[in-house]
Amino acid sequence: MNFSQKIESKILSIREFPESFDELAIEIFQFQAQQNPVYQLFLKFLGKDPEQISTVSDIPFLPISFFKTQPVKSGNWESEAFFLSSGTTGQIRSTHFIQNLAWYHTVSKQIFTDEVIDLSDAFLIGLLPNYLENPHSSLIEMVRHLATESKSPIHFCQPETESFLEVLQAARKSGRKPVLFSVTYALLHLAEKQSFDLSDCLIIETGGMKGLGVEMAKEEFRKIIQDRFSGPRLISEYGMTELQSQAYAKDEWYHPGFSMKVFVRKLDDPLGGNRSNGRGGLNIIDLANWSTCSFIASDDIGEIRPDGKFAVFGRADGAEVRGCNLLFA
Repeated sequence: MNFSQKIESKILSIREFPESFDELAIEIFQFQAQQNPVYQLFLKFLGKDPEQISTVSDIPFLPISFFKTQPVKSGNWESEAFFLSSGTTGQIRSTHFIQNLAWYHTVSKQIFTDEVIDLSDAFLIGLLPNYLENPHSSLIEMVRHLATESKSPIHFCQPETESFLEVLQAARKSGRKPVLFSVTYALLHLAEKQSFDLSDCLIIETGGMKGLGVEMAKEEFRKIIQDRFSGPRLISEYGMTELQSQAYAKDEWYHPGFSMKVFVRKLDDPLGGNRSNGRGGLNIIDLANWSTCSFIASDDIGEIRPDGKFAVFGRADGAEVRGCNLLFA
């Protein structure tokens, strides 16, 4: 068994032995501190000696903005694929190089079946209009693979009534539960057209207004969907280009997948320590990112509960942890 197989086997074993998460996180941190040039220089800039870090609360988290300017890799390898964030024309987009696409498939499928539904019972529908324009979308890659594993073809549709109803009818004829992956603005657009009886459906909302509408509170969004669609089961998904793990929420609180843990940092001290409860900027450990960077300081603001579940309130003002790109100026 080579190094990649060993570390991935350890990560998958977290499902059975969650108490070993922190120990494995430290092992991956030490590996990345030595093998990731971007992270190594970041630690040097902070004056942090990796050998002196023995607890996850002391691990420095790499600002997510580095994925916009640097190839974030641990080790010397050729990427099999890459994920590219969505964005408007002229905007710098994040790029996440992927060493092994099958590993991303394995992790995302396991988290989905753990947190949502057995794929053999699901008929997947994708209401993801703008994401279809990005052939390197991690979300599209995940949904396509989940459909493949469910042994049913994925049906993508636009948020027009006729298109959606045709796909929904096919799902109902299959005898499986219709599982609708959709960005927020597409669901709201569909709800504006007319009301639907989607009480037999599972809707997975992946966030995102992409400048096409006014952001609204999660509670307000849920009420609109429940009222217009006759009370379907609604789950929210939390994921991003820079991560290979996801979290899912049956209410306003996300439950991290087995390979993920979330901390908060003070907004007035973005490079400070990590706390396991309270409010602040969200720092994310994603063990599945072992070949890139597992310690990401996101641009999201949220809250952590003592049980590890978290809520997301929005983006931090300024979006990026300022000053860090001076490392590569």
